[in-house]
Amino acid sequence: MSVSMCMPMIKYDDYAGNPVKDDQDWENIKREKTRNLDDVCSICLEFAFHNNESREAYQFSGCGHVFHVECIAKALETNNKCPNCRDLVNPSDQAELITFRGKRVEHKKALHKYIFDNRNTVRLVDFGLETDLGKLMKKYKLEYSVYRALVINGTLTVDNMQDVQADPNIVSRLIAKATERNSYMENINSRIKKKQLTTQNIDLVRDDVIRYNLMLCRGGPDLTMENMEFVENDLDDKELRELYTYIVRVSGVTLEEFVDFYNHFEDYDLLVDAYKGLIHSEQLSMDAIEDYRHDLEKYNLMEMAYRVSAIPAVRVTMDNIEDVREDLEKYNLMEMAYKESIIPEGSVTMSNIEQVREDLKKYDLIEMAYKRSIIPEQSVTMNNIEQAREDLEKYNLVGMAYEKSIIAGRHLTMDNIKEARKDLQKYGLMKMAYKESIIAGHHLTMDNLKEARTNLKQFGLMTMAYKDSIIAGGYLTIHDMKANHVRKDLKKYGLMKMAYKECIINSGSLTMDNIESFRRDLEHYELISEAYEEMIRRHDITEDNMEIVRQDLEKYNLISKVGPAIK
Repeated sequence: MSVSMCMPMIKYDDYAGNPVKDDQDWENIKREKTRNLDDVCSICLEFAFHNNESREAYQFSGCGHVFHVECIAKALETNNKCPNCRDLVNPSDQAELITFRGKRVEHKKALHKYIFDNRNTVRLVDFGLETDLGKLMKKYKLEYSVYRALVINGTLTVDNMQDVQADPNIVSRLIAKATERNSYMENINSRIKKKQLTTQNIDLVRDDVIRYNLMLCRGGPDLTMENMEFVENDLDDKELRELYTYIVRVSGVTLEEFVDFYNHFEDYDLLVDAYKGLIHSEQLSMDAIEDYRHDLEKYNLMEMAYRVSAIPAVRVTMDNIEDVREDLEKYNLMEMAYKESIIPEGSVTMSNIEQVREDLKKYDLIEMAYKRSIIPEQSVTMNNIEQAREDLEKYNLVGMAYEKSIIAGRHLTMDNIKEARKDLQKYGLMKMAYKESIIAGHHLTMDNLKEARTNLKQFGLMTMAYKDSIIAGGYLTIHDMKANHVRKDLKKYGLMKMAYKECIINSGSLTMDNIESFRRDLEHYELISEAYEEMIRRHDITEDNMEIVRQDLEKYNLISKVGPAIK
């Protein structure tokens, strides 16, 4: 017998290193250590549900797994599956997290602007770890921007730098800047005390200050066209040229800034750089291209404006294609305009396809126009499908046209489904037609239910037909509720209470003259009180009939809801 078989097995608590007393103790430890593991964010390995207000938690509506919002929002930029179970993330979850991501960027920009606008007055205590600004600073990782502003205004110096709870790398870089600033300010103060600063040498000091500030600006995104006015009066022409060049080529300008500073860019030979920046950032609209046509043609940038900006930004549409046709044909961009702008933008429809058919045929784009514009935009309807049938059959798109356009657009009704029956059966779309178009579009009523009953029973859609079309559309009347076949259906599918509530009570069909006929049903489905409340709201109870229903009103505690005249 081996030694190991003679020795008793001793379990240890892996977290504390203590021996486990018995099996029950071991089970208790496992439960304690593994409880709430479903609430752990598997991306950062921290608990997602806790009292840290700076980190929101998000639970997927499908699989139920929980993550920090900022963790999963970033993860979904490259993958649309749950990191835990690899299930596809619901589109609603993705949309909500994308919205969060967008808001986060806007919040970060707003905070960065606040720091810059108040760089001369912000204090270190404003950004303490317990303050709202401090929490936002940590959340959006703006420590360096904040502390740099504090260095510039002299609040943060070498003496108190160690009090800053930040990354050591950030602190070391800031200490260097703070040391430089302190040394410079000591030198300036020394000159002032010794009366060495005069009107003759103040410009030398000003140059030093400007160069120091420029160095700080080039370390980050602080120098822009918006704040240029703070330094341009202290700069000579050479320095201005240098700064404008830096802004245009590195920071970039907006179209609005380009308009405001056009003369400056022209004076410093920066128009071409500015135009290229606007083009690459897709800021040139179709109107702007026309407004600056002279310059764009002069600098040979017209083709680039269309190829890099207007077309990729989907600004060429069916509404303006004729206006820019000459340009597009000149630069051989017609095919690109259709492929990357007009068709993806969805502006080709059944009503205008004939206008551009020659172009589409020339570039072999008719199939693409149907697949990516006409059908997705639900432009194919029962009224024009025969007009498009030749094209649809040629490219095997009849089934897609029905599914993605006619049915999805709810163009199928009980009036025209007979015309489409052959196609629907051929492509196996009958059930979808009833479910997604006729029922969802409230086209099914009590008048045509009999006609559709066979199909509805075949596809198991009777309950849905009553619930989502007949009842939801308010097609049930007080007379229908007396019909035996209707009552039989409603009871069979468990919809009697819903029918009374949505169609009879809420529609005001119940009056003092007919309520007794339905009292048994209303009491059975516990709707009698609700029926009286609706009658009171509609003033169906008057002085003439008050005494008839007083007993019921008192029974259901509704006397207080009746007007003073009735009481």
